[in-house]
Amino acid sequence: MSEPKSAHEVILASIQAEDDGVTVNWKQTLLQYHEAATIEIKRLSEELERTQEAAANLGLLSEVTGPT
Repeated sequence: MSEPKSAHEVILASIQAEDDGVTVNWKQTLLQYHEAATIEIKRLSEELERTQEAAANLGLLSEVTGPT
């Protein structure tokens, strides 16, 4: 089994393994899920920051959020 990349894939892979008769260590699965979710949250936060910076550079942020 290849290494799952998203939190969703972690859970699906564990469920599939269990369905295939493999004993699943759910504590380990939850740790993998947490790590994948943390990585995704970081990625999304960085993407949001870049988007906000780009919008601010274009003068669009104040139009969307209103005056501060």
